[in-house]
Amino acid sequence: MTDHLARYTFDEFLKPPEDPANGGFHARNDGLLALADATPGMVARSGYPDDPDQDSWGDQVYPRFHIDNGDG
Repeated sequence: MTDHLARYTFDEFLKPPEDPANGGFHARNDGLLALADATPGMVARSGYPDDPDQDSWGDQVYPRFHIDNGDG
């Protein structure tokens, strides 16, 4: 049996997702996800229910402190 480690990261924008203050995040996101996907040992990354390119692993869950401000 092969051991697997799952890592879940979570953060929230201080401003709405489309705000220019978040531009640096959006500019780096695709490249960082590509690096993660290419990392030896990477098994999979969950998509979102409305993402046609990647299967979702199930219902999205959020930490108890999450406030829905339109960023996820």
